[in-house]
Amino acid sequence: MAMIGVKHINDFAEAKKLIDTGKVYYPNLENTKKYEPYYRIYIELYKQNKKLMSMMDEIKLTYLKITLRMRCDFFYVFSF
Repeated sequence: MAMIGVKHINDFAEAKKLIDTGKVYYPNLENTKKYEPYYRIYIELYKQNKKLMSMMDEIKLTYLKITLRMRCDFFYVFSF
């Protein structure tokens, strides 16, 4: 799309000619059935961890704000 935007090529038909799709893989339905329970667990773990990771980010941001405030105070005191 960038090549079209900068007028290096004219359209998507031209872009399609530049893309090598290589080998095409198709899902094995037997394996899909086998791994479906694991996938469902993965999705639940992701949902639960997403909130926890967000909470960890908040802790890091709070610590960063405190650290920056302390550094600003330090430089303010010694800038005179």
